[in-house]
Amino acid sequence: MPDQNTPEGGTGRKGTRRRSPPRAQELKLARAEAIAHMGSWELDFVRGTLSWSDEAYRIFGAEPGEFTPSYEAFVERVFPEDREGARDAYARSLRPGGGGYEIAYRVLRPKTGEIRWVQEKCQHTRNGAGRVTRSVGMVLDITERKLADEALERSMRRFELLAGTAEQLLWSAELQPAVESICRRVMEHLDCQVALCFLADERSGRLRLTVGLGISREERERIEWLDYGQGISGVAARDRRRVVAENIPAEPEGELALLCGAGLRAYACHPLEAADGRVLGTLSFGTREKGAFRPDDVSLMKAIGGQVAAALIRTQGELSLRRTAEELARSNRDLEQFAYVSSHDLREPLRTVTGFVQILEDRYRDQLDARAREYIGFAVDGARRMQQLIDDLLAYARVGSALSIQPWNARDALDRALDALKGMVGESGAVITTDPMPVVHADATLLCQVFQNLVENAIKFRSADPLRIHVGARRERGGWLFGVSDNGIGMEREHGERIFVIFKRLHSREKYPGTGIGLALCKKIVERHGGRIWVESEPGQGSTFYFTLPDVPE
Repeated sequence: MPDQNTPEGGTGRKGTRRRSPPRAQELKLARAEAIAHMGSWELDFVRGTLSWSDEAYRIFGAEPGEFTPSYEAFVERVFPEDREGARDAYARSLRPGGGGYEIAYRVLRPKTGEIRWVQEKCQHTRNGAGRVTRSVGMVLDITERKLADEALERSMRRFELLAGTAEQLLWSAELQPAVESICRRVMEHLDCQVALCFLADERSGRLRLTVGLGISREERERIEWLDYGQGISGVAARDRRRVVAENIPAEPEGELALLCGAGLRAYACHPLEAADGRVLGTLSFGTREKGAFRPDDVSLMKAIGGQVAAALIRTQGELSLRRTAEELARSNRDLEQFAYVSSHDLREPLRTVTGFVQILEDRYRDQLDARAREYIGFAVDGARRMQQLIDDLLAYARVGSALSIQPWNARDALDRALDALKGMVGESGAVITTDPMPVVHADATLLCQVFQNLVENAIKFRSADPLRIHVGARRERGGWLFGVSDNGIGMEREHGERIFVIFKRLHSREKYPGTGIGLALCKKIVERHGGRIWVESEPGQGSTFYFTLPDVPE
C-alpha cells in the first residue's frame, strides 16, 4: 500500500493526491458493472445525446458499441409482451412531478433467442420550470434471481397442492370423487388437458377406467376396459414402470394411438403400486399445448400417484375391516340365536331326564341296590351340571348384545354381588374388606357379574388359612383400576393367560366344581367395556385379579 504522505503520482506534499485520468475511472466502473451484471445509460435532453455502458449492451445481447443507442433499439430488444408496460412506465414518469420509474421486464436477445429478465431504474433531473433535462438509468440482469423466485413459488404451490390432496384423500368418504377432484387440481397446476385413472379389477384381471377427464364420451367408452399391456396405461401396469411419451406426432401409432389420439402432444402414465409390489392401477396426465413435461412436473405426478395409491390401500383395508366386522356381527348374532335355541331346546329334555330319574329313585328305592342308587345320583348330577353349563353359555353369548352403559356407583354393583354370595361367604368364613368405590360408566348388571365371579373364584380356591378378600379401586390415567385380592392357593405365573380362556381349567372338576366359563365371562365383559383384565399370583401366596374401566367406554 502506498505511503499516505506520498500518494502515487503525487508531488510529495502531505494531503495532496493526483487525480486518476478519466479513462481509468471509466475502466473501473465498467469492471464493476460487469461483475454485478448491471449496466447504465444516460440521456441528455439538452444536448440530445443517449449513451449506454458496455454492460448495458451485453445485457441486451449485443457487443459494446455494436449500434448507436436509441429508444427504438431498446424497444426492439424488449420481449414483445412486455413492450407496452415499458412504454407506459417511461411515459408516466415524464408527467409533471414524476421523478423516475422502476420496472422489471424481459429482454429477447436477437442473436440467440435467449430470454433474460431485467430490472431497470431511472431517475430524472428537472430544471426550474419542471422540465426533464437529464435522465440516468441502470439495468440489472435479474434472471437468476427471477428463476429462483419462480422455482420457489412453484415449490410452494407444489407443497400446498400435495398437502391439500393428501388431506382431501384422508378425509373423503368416497375415493372416486376425491380422485377426480384431485386430478382437476393437478391439471390446472400443470396446465394439462387430460387426466385418466385406471384401477385394477381383480375379478376380470383387467384395468377399468374410473376417472376420464378431458376426453369425449366416445373415447371413455372405447377405453373403459384395458388388458394389461394394452395402450400406455396397460404397459405401465404390466411392467410396473412409468411411461412418458413426449413430442407425440399428429397421427400417433401403436400404443400411442389408443390413449394419445385426442390431439395430445405429451402424455405421462404412472403405475399405482402397493408396498408389496401389487399394481393397483395407473394415473395419467396429458397435454395438448406442450411437447414435453418439466422434470418437476413428472415428479409431482409421481407424488400424487403415491398419495392415490396410499388412499386405495387404506380404502381397501377399511372395506376389508367392514366386511370382517359384518361377518363377525353376523357370527355373533348366529351364536346368540344358537344360545337361545339351545337354552330352550336342551333345558326341557334335561328336566325330563332329571324328573324321571328322580321318580325312579323315589318309587323303586327299596328295590334298588346301592350301586343302582349311585348310578341314579350320577345321572341327576350330570343333568344338573349340563343345565348349569347351558345357563353359563347363554350368559356368555349375551354379553354385549345390548349394553346399558350409564354412570353407576360401583359400590351398588359390589353390594349386589356380595348379597348373592352371602351363603358362600358365611360358609367359608371369609372376611371381605373394600375400598371406597367410584362412579363409573358401565352396565350395572354386567359389572355385578364381574365382582361376583371374582369373589366367588377367591372363595372357591381358598387355602387352609382363614380367608381374607379385599376389593380395591384407585384412579388411573383415563379410568379406574379395580383389584380383587385373596390369600388363597395362588397359581403359577405361566397360567395367567390360560385361565381366561373358556372351558380352560387348572384343576379337576371333582376337586373344584364349575364349568370353566366364569373368568372367560369376566374377560368378555371387561373388554366389551373397553378395559382389560389380568391376574398376578404365586403358588401359596394368593392372587390378585385386576381389571380396568375407562372413563369413556369404547
